[in-house]
Amino acid sequence: SLPAVQNRFPTSPISSEAVAAASGADLALLFAGSMDYRNSLPEAQTALIRAVVAVQPRTAVILHVPGPMALPWLNDAAALMICFPSGQAGGAADIDLLFGAVPFKGCLPFDFSGTPFNMGCGIVL
Repeated sequence: SLPAVQNRFPTSPISSEAVAAASGADLALLFAGSMDYRNSLPEAQTALIRAVVAVQPRTAVILHVPGPMALPWLNDAAALMICFPSGQAGGAADIDLLFGAVPFKGCLPFDFSGTPFNMGCGIVL
């Protein structure tokens, strides 16, 4: 059986509520994503991730992205789970992975790095 989960929905790009919840928790699961191919998350999401990992070192970031992204906070998060856009079944798949119902497996055809300069030529075929 799954443990009780308390949902917190931020009311602003950097929510004091989210930061307070993360700082008082045993760990934080932070979901973010973008359908944009600009090689970076929206600034508000990056700022939220930075704020949460600053107060909760046991933060796992779960990203739904279409390809490689610059992740300047990568070394500050305890864990990173990359998911490609998966439609309406994505949430259930995330939970199955996070709680061990299915094993992690797969290989990415590209790298995630702290800066766009480490991501190759940036050409999307």
